[in-house]
Amino acid sequence: MTGANNSLYLTPNVTNTDGLVEIKVGVLLPYSLPNDLTQQLTYSGTSAIRMAVSEINAKNIIPGAYITLVLKDSFNGADPENSGAGQAIFSTVSLLQTEGGVSGVIGDVSSALTVQSALLTSRLSIPQCSFSAGSTQLSSKEDYGHFFRTIPTELMFGRVMIDFVASRGWKTMAVFYTGDALGSEMMDSIAMQARKRNINIGYRHAFWTMGSSSDVGSALDGLKESGQQIVVVAAVGVPQIRLMVEAVRRGLVSKNYVWMTINQVTEPLLEIPTIKPADLNGLFMFDNMLKLHGYPPYEDFLDKWSEMNPAEYPYSGSRDISSNEA
Repeated sequence: MTGANNSLYLTPNVTNTDGLVEIKVGVLLPYSLPNDLTQQLTYSGTSAIRMAVSEINAKNIIPGAYITLVLKDSFNGADPENSGAGQAIFSTVSLLQTEGGVSGVIGDVSSALTVQSALLTSRLSIPQCSFSAGSTQLSSKEDYGHFFRTIPTELMFGRVMIDFVASRGWKTMAVFYTGDALGSEMMDSIAMQARKRNINIGYRHAFWTMGSSSDVGSALDGLKESGQQIVVVAAVGVPQIRLMVEAVRRGLVSKNYVWMTINQVTEPLLEIPTIKPADLNGLFMFDNMLKLHGYPPYEDFLDKWSEMNPAEYPYSGSRDISSNEA
């Protein structure tokens, strides 16, 4: 059912609520954001949440209580140009004003949206959990004391990238990082890991220092002049994409270079008409999606996931996951 605050209420596997306490859990995700990867994360995640709650209610795992999910869109699909931090805050306030309130919140998908909603929920001592927001900013217990997540922070990628560089026997490399707190933290982490592996950082450059792509060109000019061919990009989101687009345009993404990026970047790159798959030769992408085959709880999840109807539970229906469902 849809409530007065334009939220969707779901109470799976409950036919009689007599004598039971209702526990409302908010699900705050960007349902209307027109991006394929975000839609996949959002709808596959919602399917997994619904499946879990359905089992909790059916088996009476919480004695004397049942869970109702309150789904709220954190993105304004009707006005995408003005949807962002303001919409995330508005949606969070609207969700928290649900009749009877919510006992907890699941979401958001992106770190940019989550830092807004989690600030509010922590101030109100309402626990919030994200299955895909990896920003180190969210690790501050002073600001986000009631926030937790089921994935590691983005600093993990730096360690994994250096492990990969070492495994290939490469001894020198370049690093691009954004000129913000996250970029500086990642650069420090990468530099420390590189020293431990005796890997030289022959070129390092902060970009997006003014919040725009104005310094991307000079950063790439410096890379070409340095002669470095192994490149780590310690950035996420729009800055990373803008850097990679310009690198492709300048012919710096080719068989003569190795580029390592955080998360899947081919989709936004290939949306640009001038970029073809062959232009991305030498690109390695590092993601945090885990497939724990052989681990009994994971195998049990896959068995249940494969039995779901994908028409009712998007992205289910097979013994495989598409994003962070598990």
